[in-house]
Amino acid sequence: MKRVLCIRFPNWPIQSLQQRLHSEGECQPLLALHTAAPGSSDRVAPGMASDVEADWKSLRAIFPTASIGPTVVAVSRDAWLAGVRPGMPLAEARSMVQPLSVNPRTRHRQPPQHRTHPPPTVPTNDTAHVANLATTSRVSFHEWMPESDRHALAALAEITRRYAPVVGMDSMPLPDSLMLDITGCGPLFGGEAALAELLLRDLKLAGWTARIAVADTIAAIWALTHTEHSRPEVRSNSRMSTSKTSRRTSSRSTDSAQLYELPIQIIPPGMHQQEISRLPVAASRFPLKDLQILTHLGIRSLGQLFRLPRADLPARLSAVAVARFHQLLSLTDEFIDPLPESNPVAAAWSSEHPANSFDDIRQVLQHLVNNVAEQLTRRRVACSVLTCNLTCASGKQLPLSAGVVKPTQSAELMFEVLSLRLETLPLFEPVSAISMAVQAAPIPVSRQRDLFSPTEHIRPQEELATLIARLSNRMGPQSVSTIKIHADPRPEHAMVLVPVIATADSTARDPQAEHLMQRLTESDPDAIPHLEGTLPRPLRLLATPQQIASHDANLRPATRISVLGQQKRIVELHGPERIQTAWWTDEPCHRDYYRAMMETGGQLWIFRELQSGNWFLHGLFD
Repeated sequence: MKRVLCIRFPNWPIQSLQQRLHSEGECQPLLALHTAAPGSSDRVAPGMASDVEADWKSLRAIFPTASIGPTVVAVSRDAWLAGVRPGMPLAEARSMVQPLSVNPRTRHRQPPQHRTHPPPTVPTNDTAHVANLATTSRVSFHEWMPESDRHALAALAEITRRYAPVVGMDSMPLPDSLMLDITGCGPLFGGEAALAELLLRDLKLAGWTARIAVADTIAAIWALTHTEHSRPEVRSNSRMSTSKTSRRTSSRSTDSAQLYELPIQIIPPGMHQQEISRLPVAASRFPLKDLQILTHLGIRSLGQLFRLPRADLPARLSAVAVARFHQLLSLTDEFIDPLPESNPVAAAWSSEHPANSFDDIRQVLQHLVNNVAEQLTRRRVACSVLTCNLTCASGKQLPLSAGVVKPTQSAELMFEVLSLRLETLPLFEPVSAISMAVQAAPIPVSRQRDLFSPTEHIRPQEELATLIARLSNRMGPQSVSTIKIHADPRPEHAMVLVPVIATADSTARDPQAEHLMQRLTESDPDAIPHLEGTLPRPLRLLATPQQIASHDANLRPATRISVLGQQKRIVELHGPERIQTAWWTDEPCHRDYYRAMMETGGQLWIFRELQSGNWFLHGLFD
């Protein structure tokens, strides 16, 4: 069972700023981050332009005033108590904490209601603290830079490396979380609870405030860790949320808010959907416009959202929201995009005497693979993808990559798949250097075998995984694929072929490989799921429907037709089965499908286009 962990850092921009100031020897409790003037914050490093642009777009959607001028986007707890709020124009925030002096001679001319500013609403027990802050320090305003926040979050991932082999960043704009794949890692630390406690302790010792959740899906742990709090000063610090959302959340009961203020939440396997049903709909990761639509419809919790008919959602919500909805229900898989390690599993070779033949290169690869396998065993991780870079004597670079279905520590298997890929490499000159890097993955959960069974030592899943790894690396990843079903009424779009082994440029590993191998090698026919109530479908489907030539526009038995250049006579015609798309589809489809029994005994799957009246051949029954 897949298990993932989310570490959320509340008010991440302020935490990142506090750590940076602390490293510089400064200590300032009253902090506020603000945007720069429009058009002056486009200094983005190469490689992060799209992510930073998404951050700015999301920020302007939350705080529309950021598109006009400098706006406060995050504040510390003490700055909140001093009256500074996210969403305030910078000039207004400065004037609140540093009010202008008033001439005593004109004070009596002011109306009574304008003599003093109303104090900020704060809890009663913080009144003395606010007075102390007002006399000891001022709010320090700093420019917010999303690129720096992303760099700091990626650097913080190194603290978590000892707890999980795969660590990734939150894929949402304005990220404030780290995602860890801890599948199979719990027993190494005495259980998932002990792992989470040790991880939280390490983060606290490093000076970070965090919340942790463990569940089966990324959508569930994100929802659990990003549920709003009830206290106003904490509510303002949560992912730069809007004031309207904060007020809605604060109106909930105190008991519900306290339930999700726990620093660690561990959801048992298979129970995540029941747990997140009680959370507000804002935890769904839907875009802001979609959340507004659901608010107008009266949808307040994820449980209410789950009860909506799935077929009607595309008519009202965006494609992003529909995808997020499917992830919440575990209908589609979601992967962690791993961050590169500062000290990855790697090995390198170089020599003044280059390798002149394939046998010499294989010998070098064997040495590097053995080195890499030792590192994997020492770090207790496995390899899912091997990436090599061959440097020729002329300086030319030749990339070489190989993958496996199930992550492995076997040097023999890694060398075998690399050798198969090497045979397809166009190599015409000696190689002077080779570098090898590994994409780490959790070790698959092993199963104890029977010592005295003559067949127990043979696992069909492992043999099939090895065979697929050999075929994919010998003929290419696209040569061995599996079928992924899509919820589309059009037959040509109802499925897509997905490579079993990820391509070389893919960083995401399929965690369902073990289940796929088990399903493909299942020997019990009753254990294989069957779709009940489905209509007959042809085994062979044409990539493009072929038009049928006939003298009679209305096909009926005894009608002769011309199909793929051959004359055929229809004996029986069964149907129709109407297939059509919804009105909001970009390419509408309105068809009536028939099963046509031919005089020769074969069956064709044909349809009539309702708009044009033309007939087409779409499939053949065997």
